[in-house]
Amino acid sequence: METNHTANDTRFGVVSRKVGAVIGLTSGAVFLAFALAGYESAGSCAAASLLVVLLGMRMSWPMRHERWFWPLFAGVAVLHAFAVIHAPEIEARPSYEYVPYVLADLAVVMAVVWVATKAFAKGS
Repeated sequence: METNHTANDTRFGVVSRKVGAVIGLTSGAVFLAFALAGYESAGSCAAASLLVVLLGMRMSWPMRHERWFWPLFAGVAVLHAFAVIHAPEIEARPSYEYVPYVLADLAVVMAVVWVATKAFAKGS
């Protein structure tokens, strides 16, 4: 029997169009704020970092009640903020050339979530 999933779907790894649009618009607003301040390359890095953190959180949202969830994503956010602050100037290239790096970053974040899930499940 086929299930009719709604926009409030809380299955692991599912991101609805509405949530995806909110994440994309938020990342775009961060880039725009940096660009208006004259820091376009830092804005690209900040927008990509925010995109990865928010997308990773949304994909892991069913586990938000786990003890490790919020500290883990706070650490991920701090590491990404550190990367934005200390990243060297990014060359003037089209943004689509950085997509593989963003996807690799998201894969690492999700791998850390998976490891945390396995590690804390055994500790229970």
